[in-house]
Amino acid sequence: MARRMTAAWMAALGAMLMIMAAQQHSAAAQRPAAAKPKAQPAAKARAQKPAAAARATTTLTGCLRMDGYHYELTDLKGDQAPKARSWKTGFITKMAKDVEVIGASTNIRLNDHVGRQVTVVGMKDDDTHLKVSSIKRLSASCA
Repeated sequence: MARRMTAAWMAALGAMLMIMAAQQHSAAAQRPAAAKPKAQPAAKARAQKPAAAARATTTLTGCLRMDGYHYELTDLKGDQAPKARSWKTGFITKMAKDVEVIGASTNIRLNDHVGRQVTVVGMKDDDTHLKVSSIKRLSASCA
């Protein structure tokens, strides 16, 4: 008896899924096709790319530390440093967040600057990841 009941439920479920799929297919056929965006002139498209690249460049100053296999920039200073609220201040004030640093090329030798105060220039992947294009040592040690 239980097997007949299960088979009946499975048949009903299959029929419902087929009906729902048919409804979605007919609704999709009735929708008008989306209008294609107009192509921008090549000169205008080229003019927009450098402006976007200039905005994405970030300069951060802080102490470069190594955490396992990852490099981190800590004790950040400056206006471009990402900030977040912390339980240490009762979520009242914002403090600078640490940023994970990745070398954009093999010419960037982050290991030579570990434990030193540096200024890095690069592109942000997100709020806490920076792909470094140049690095400059400011101090022999972190203070």
